[in-house]
Amino acid sequence: MLEVYDDVFEEQFLNYINYNIRDYSISWKIAMSTGTDPEYSFFLYYVDDKPEYKFILNEIFKKSKFLKDKKVKVKRQYINLYPYGIGGKWHTDSEDPRNVTLLFFPCEWKPEYKGATLFQNGNRLEYKRNRFIIFQAELQHKAEIHSNPMNRYTVAYKLELN
Repeated sequence: MLEVYDDVFEEQFLNYINYNIRDYSISWKIAMSTGTDPEYSFFLYYVDDKPEYKFILNEIFKKSKFLKDKKVKVKRQYINLYPYGIGGKWHTDSEDPRNVTLLFFPCEWKPEYKGATLFQNGNRLEYKRNRFIIFQAELQHKAEIHSNPMNRYTVAYKLELN
């Protein structure tokens, strides 16, 4: 299962989210896709208590055909920050088939930056501003190395379907 939705939010809200993401008071934590290989390190910031990220999720629930009318438990919600020249390592987010991953791409992006979300099954979803994707958390995936000088930010939600 893989869903892709474009042009989800109004420009004013996207600008607000991008301003919020670049808040210099955020306490970013270092993270790794899997294991402890520093070559694949990136940063994350948990947003469980931030109302704007709950709003994003609620709006996505309204638009998603897959999530519509399902009971969903939010397990985690956070922002990933991949600095210039960094990508991820192949990984799954869960082995439990009830779990799905939702990624939202809020930032301005040019195709030459690359930075797609790659799936080991051959699918490639380009990073595009105002896009969200939903996929089974057991799918092997990674962030492609990118060249955006302003970083690659992704709002991530880990969900369990009941």
